[in-house]
Amino acid sequence: MMFSTASSLSVQRYSAIGHLTLESGDTLYDCTVGYRTFGTLNKDRSNAILFCTWYMGNSADLEELIGNPSFVDSTKYFVIAVDALGDGVSSSPSNSIRQPRERFPAITIRDMVTSQYLMLVKEFGIRQLHGVIGGSMGGMQVFEWVVAYPKFMKKAVAYVGTPQLSSYNRLFFTVLESIIGAGKKYSMSAVDRSALYSMTFALVLRSPEFINAEVTPEKYQEYIRSFSQDTISMDRCIDLSYQLRAMIAHNIFRNDRKDGVSAADKVSAQLLLIVAAKDLTVNPAPAIAFAGEKHATLIELNNDCGHLAPGCEFQRCSEAITQFFGQK
Repeated sequence: MMFSTASSLSVQRYSAIGHLTLESGDTLYDCTVGYRTFGTLNKDRSNAILFCTWYMGNSADLEELIGNPSFVDSTKYFVIAVDALGDGVSSSPSNSIRQPRERFPAITIRDMVTSQYLMLVKEFGIRQLHGVIGGSMGGMQVFEWVVAYPKFMKKAVAYVGTPQLSSYNRLFFTVLESIIGAGKKYSMSAVDRSALYSMTFALVLRSPEFINAEVTPEKYQEYIRSFSQDTISMDRCIDLSYQLRAMIAHNIFRNDRKDGVSAADKVSAQLLLIVAAKDLTVNPAPAIAFAGEKHATLIELNNDCGHLAPGCEFQRCSEAITQFFGQK
């Protein structure tokens, strides 16, 4: 169960940061970054923590992880839950006026981080975060944060994230992106397209052990029917495609040593990395290797919950994150 003492105080806000030059060299016009805040920013602006969103999630979804007790204590810290580009709240193919749908330029995880940095400086005058945290695609943003702006945060927490996608995970996300493309090309109904997408995603979201234990033969048909209950609009699918491509390309080592310094050597923030041993969605091996190289604090979850392992050991993760953020 998740707890939050601040959900009722959440208000969706937006920061217009202007034209954003993307990593590709293209321009995202009239870029807007969505965010929600929890807690109070102190006078010297030293207690801010940025919380990055996961794939298919937005800042509203982070509310259950903010409060006391929870992953980030909003009674102590000023927590900024930020919407990633392409999530349908911040600038996305579905809401862009000048670059709608397929006219929207390709984005990367680094572009998400750049837009967030500009929002923080403009809206709050923050020059250094106490910390940055995120899970899954949010964790990928954390890895980009510590490389792109290494002095901008003191602490960084990435759970079930990775510094670079494994080939297996890239293959799987490519399959998801292809399902969306095929659904549009062959005019599949929203129900059929959504069910196929959701069933495919379910293959890696939990471990085989978890599914075998939870879905008995008697429950199987009901389980399959459940994938047709929620539909994903085509506009939403296009947003998801852009975020999928951003994850497929994610690799903080892509420009390694072009400036004479490796990505790992750029990192100065204290790191807490939480991985799941049975995670099929985001292979834990790259994060484990990175933790070893940077002497980071590493927690490996060994339950059967797969990519959702932190939720199954919520108290353990919450206590570890709280302690990490509270250490000097």
